[in-house]
Amino acid sequence: MNPTVANTIPLPGSAHPLRPPTRPCRVCFATNNIGGFVRNGVATANSALAELLAARGIEVTILFSGNASADDPQIQETIRRCEKNGMRVELLAARPEDEFFHLSRAFDVFEWLQLQDAEQPFDVIHFTECQGHGYYALEAKGCGGLFANSILAVMTHGSLRWCHEGNERVVYSFNDHLLDAMERRCVELADVVLSPSRHMLEWIRARGWSLPEHTAVYPYVLPVAEAAEPDFAPFKEIVFFGR
Repeated sequence: MNPTVANTIPLPGSAHPLRPPTRPCRVCFATNNIGGFVRNGVATANSALAELLAARGIEVTILFSGNASADDPQIQETIRRCEKNGMRVELLAARPEDEFFHLSRAFDVFEWLQLQDAEQPFDVIHFTECQGHGYYALEAKGCGGLFANSILAVMTHGSLRWCHEGNERVVYSFNDHLLDAMERRCVELADVVLSPSRHMLEWIRARGWSLPEHTAVYPYVLPVAEAAEPDFAPFKEIVFFGR
């Protein structure tokens, strides 16, 4: 992990005071952005990190918080690929994708994680700030009692407000303001905030969001297959694309 984080808090691979040394670290990715279920940059970053951790012997669970049918052949193939790479996949029951979908989904995520916390807590629960699906879980830990044995980490991939500013759009609808508030609270309530770039952290600070003590730049990792087999032709130009 990023040394600026690993030297100050226990993360996978370090001496975790909450985890017996006789068992592997348990990490849950609770997200609606994961490769194979959706196609975007956030999904690629999440799946690459999950695969990297699983390859290092960490027990990885993916809680997909979007709508996905277990009968869909593409979803079945994704689940098989994840299981082949040592990861467990859990799907939530489908919900209507109305204006309150993300708020309702955040509660579904909280309920699922609460049950897991009562049986066998995760050492780390990894959320993304975009669309706020970690909102209720993070609020619950902030109130005390729940998830006391878990580190709740949030990766800042780019919030709704950040996207709207980049696209020169105004945050104006009720749903926009709701998501904006959820995403902000996810960042502010996290035990750990990881950002793919210094730019994102500076953007957050400039808008008055609070950041936890344990905040660091953690660049995206390459998917395992691409990292293991680099095959680059000569090039003259580098184009930055994404967040």
